[in-house]
Amino acid sequence: MTAIVDALPAESAEFAAMWREQPVTGLYCPPKRIRHPELGLLELDCQRLIDPDQSQMLVVFTAPSGSESHDKLRLPSVIGDRGISAATVTSPKAARS
Repeated sequence: MTAIVDALPAESAEFAAMWREQPVTGLYCPPKRIRHPELGLLELDCQRLIDPDQSQMLVVFTAPSGSESHDKLRLPSVIGDRGISAATVTSPKAARS
């Protein structure tokens, strides 16, 4: 991967300029474990999307394709809305216990 990143600035002036500016924000959003009362434990990846002036943030949770959590999240689309209640977000340490 390092070799590709090192080679790209020489191949693309646009990439070189973007790489120098580092326009991507560095807010880390760790994976989350959410215990849903009906679906059980969901292990989700997290992305934070920030507008340019950072006055708003959208947090998106997704389950890796093919994972158990992904399959669980598909269940409501199959069975429909039958009163699935709100989930509780827990820290990874709390979810393990």
